[in-house]
Amino acid sequence: MTHRGTGLKYLGFTTKDLDKYDGSGTHWKLHLAKHGNDIEKKVLLESDSEEEINHAALYLSEVYNVVDSDLFANLCVERGVEHTTLGIKRSAESRAKQGASRRGEKAYNFKGDLVVIHKASGVAVGTFKGGAELEAAGFSPAHPLKAARGERQSFGRTLPDGTKDRAAYTAMYAA
Repeated sequence: MTHRGTGLKYLGFTTKDLDKYDGSGTHWKLHLAKHGNDIEKKVLLESDSEEEINHAALYLSEVYNVVDSDLFANLCVERGVEHTTLGIKRSAESRAKQGASRRGEKAYNFKGDLVVIHKASGVAVGTFKGGAELEAAGFSPAHPLKAARGERQSFGRTLPDGTKDRAAYTAMYAA
């Protein structure tokens, strides 16, 4: 598929009616939402053979370099019929993140217990195991995680009375 206005391309596979299928890639769909649905579709292969479709999808992904090329919106290689994730074993952490995403929640990547420290006194405010615990203590979970990774110097929190305690804390992973 090629967007007529911008020239951006998308390599895709479908078993759906081609007149109704406009691609399914994340970047591609965002591009269409921003620039409109004015696309030209070109069928590169029609086949009943899953093996032939899978081979062609991988081959064309490599030939056109769809992932690395600025000409294509693909974020991963096209795999044809094998594109499904059914039957793939996922870790408990991966399943929890996917579930949180489906519920519209932000999944936070904790690599262990997170210790939040009051900067002025050097006293540990608490040890937290997850985003819900941080939120209950008035912290935005993203800020302590960034501090623990060295991406943020300090952060604040909302106290129980609703006032803001700004730039008074830092965080680190427990040893």
